[in-house]
Parts: sequence; structure tokens; C-alpha cells
Amino acid sequence: MPLTPDQQQTVATHLNTRGQAPKCPVCGASNLRVLPDLTEVSIDTGPDAVRHLVNVECKYCAHLLHFSARAIGVGPEAEPDAAETDGMDGQA
Repeated sequence: MPLTPDQQQTVATHLNTRGQAPKCPVCGASNLRVLPDLTEVSIDTGPDAVRHLVNVECKYCAHLLHFSARAIGVGPEAEPDAAETDGMDGQA
């Protein structure tokens, strides 16, 4: 499933507003780019058997990072506002 340019910008904004500026965990470079396609991963056989992942690639060493499309608010099972649901106990 492809991401629209607006969704790609949403991902970039999400990553840039969470703590430190994102860097590649392998080489430390900060030139990452959001790839236009989501990855589907099968995790179970239940109704939520597929998760969609955002792919972020290091333009220097080509390491690929994955982030939850749902938590960021892009993709088919996007949460209405992921910022409102952080925390394991359901409290914001």
C-alpha cells in the first residue's frame, strides 16, 4: 500500500517531534527518508493478523527501520490520534 506525500510528511513530522532527531542506529547518519510503500507483516491468525509498517531508509548505509503505521496514524488501521493513546495502561 503506497503512502501519499501527506502521509509521508506525517511520518517525518512524527519522527522529528519525538525526542532527539532520528539517526540511523547502524551508522549514526541523520539522512533518513520515508519510503513510499508500507510493509505488511503477518503476526497472528486472528482478526488483527496483519500489521502495516512504515519503512524508513538510511540514505548512507541503506539500513531499514520499521515503525508502526497504526501508531503514527497512517495506513489502513490508523488510530485517530496516536498521541492520545500512549502508555501501556491506557492512560494518556
